Amino acid sequence: MLYIPALILAFLITICYKYRSHAPGAHPRPDLKEPKGAIPLLGHLLVLVSYPGAKLYDFFEKQNKELGPVWSISLPFFGRLIQGDEPKIIEHVLKTNFPNYIKGEMLTDLLEDIIGKEWRVLRKLIVQIFNIKAFREYTSDVFVIQGKKVIDYLGKAADEGFIVDIHGLMHLYTLDSFSVVMCGQSFGCLNNVAQKPPLAAAIDRLLAAAASRMLDPTQRIRERLTGASKTIAEDRALIKQFFRDIGGYDTTAQGLSWMYYLIFRDGADKNIAKELIQEVDEVLQGVDPTYTTHRQQKFSEACFYEALRMFPSDANEYKPSRWMNTEKPSQYKFPSFNAGPRSCPGQQFSTIQAMTIIGMIFQSFEMELIHPSKTPAYGMSMTLPMANGLAVRIHRRAVSRAN
Repeated sequence: MLYIPALILAFLITICYKYRSHAPGAHPRPDLKEPKGAIPLLGHLLVLVSYPGAKLYDFFEKQNKELGPVWSISLPFFGRLIQGDEPKIIEHVLKTNFPNYIKGEMLTDLLEDIIGKEWRVLRKLIVQIFNIKAFREYTSDVFVIQGKKVIDYLGKAADEGFIVDIHGLMHLYTLDSFSVVMCGQSFGCLNNVAQKPPLAAAIDRLLAAAASRMLDPTQRIRERLTGASKTIAEDRALIKQFFRDIGGYDTTAQGLSWMYYLIFRDGADKNIAKELIQEVDEVLQGVDPTYTTHRQQKFSEACFYEALRMFPSDANEYKPSRWMNTEKPSQYKFPSFNAGPRSCPGQQFSTIQAMTIIGMIFQSFEMELIHPSKTPAYGMSMTLPMANGLAVRIHRRAVSRAN
């Protein structure tokens, strides 16, 4: 019977040798650069575990700096993850060879309109609606009506001196606006700013779970152990009938939040805020925004897009001026609204919404970050929320041009 332990030992040695540089479920890829720290059988699992939650973003940024735009890791039974941070790679995945890439059950449910079988028909209908002048004017009016609720709340904050989570407030504003446009009535998010509505919370949890499952092979196990899997199932049931209508609200809200931070943080170019406010005053002249005025807010749009963009050569520098030339960047360099044939038809919708609230806020108020020297922590999601919001103090402008 002595041969049995010997066979087991030989088997273990063989397996460890076979998977000495990568994890089971992944093929060797000597042509791809990999981070240091891979061990037999486990691959890069321990490396990844050392970056829990939203710290994974720091891991990806670190590898991009050290290894370049294309690199890979292997994980047990999860397979090989190849990270590509180049516009040509995004074009290949989102356009050239889109059907080749598995989306997963959760993403398929959430994004049925753009990856489902009937997406072409649905897209044509949606694009036609967005291009109708009457619809654009109607949505612009909705944004102003909901924006006035934001202004009332900020006015109260300025008068009473309490701190505002502008990140959370922007989410409530965009969600209420979407609900009025798409469903015909408000969800009432701005009626009680202190309490996040169940639908918004469900969307946030589901997007966070989807992002975690993509990056962490142990996520499903953790969900079962913590009971989160039951919550996820309930969240999916709650939002499935609504999601196709309100799926983009978080991109707009988060873009606005990051814009406020980048403009008012310590070390920011003060001329950016000055030029933004000057444009708001000159274009709006104390009246409510309209569909016509939005098109004149060129610098406001540049500030918003600059907070969303991903691929300039100087990516860590906030520079709205890069958007002020007439040449539009490739959508594969600016994929915040997706790219290729499935690009978001609501980009202009989102932009008008952002221009509306930017104009309304800066006509009347000044914004002061509570922690101007502290970079907000990232939240785990398919987009880039702020984990703990963005605390600001609101002041009425000494000379307000608002009504």
